[in-house]
Amino acid sequence: MDRQLALARVKVPAIGLIVVGALGVLNALLTMVGGVDEAKLEEALLAMKMEPEQVEQFVSLAGGSNIALSVMALVVSGLIAFGGLQMLKLQGWTLAVISAIAAMIPCFSGCCCLFGLPFGIWALVVLFNGEIKAAFQQPTQ
Repeated sequence: MDRQLALARVKVPAIGLIVVGALGVLNALLTMVGGVDEAKLEEALLAMKMEPEQVEQFVSLAGGSNIALSVMALVVSGLIAFGGLQMLKLQGWTLAVISAIAAMIPCFSGCCCLFGLPFGIWALVVLFNGEIKAAFQQPTQ
C-alpha cells in the first residue's frame, strides 16, 4: 500500500485518539486542582451517623486517592495522545494499539469514554489491517 494512502486511512482515528487523550489530560488536571470538597464529604458522612474518627480517616483517604487517580489518569491520557501522534506518523504500531485499547477503557479515559470507545475501535480496525500494519514497518522518507 502506498504510504500516502496509509496516512490518509489512519488520520481520522489518530486525531480522535489525540483529542481523547488531550481531553483526558485536561480532565485529570482539573480534577487535581478541584479536588474533593472535603467539607461536603465530611458533612454527608456525619449525616449518615458515621463516627467522627472514621469520617476523618475517610476524608483524608478520599483526598489522597483522588490525587493518585488523577495522576494515573494524567499519565494514561498522555499515553493515549502520544500513541495517536505516533499513529498519525505511521510510527510505533504497538504503542498505537495500546493507546487505542486504553482509550476504550472508561476508568482510563475518564469522561472521554464516550469518544474513546468509538475512536479506539476505529483505530484498532485500521491498525490491524494488514496493509496498514505493513506501512508502519516501511522506512520513512
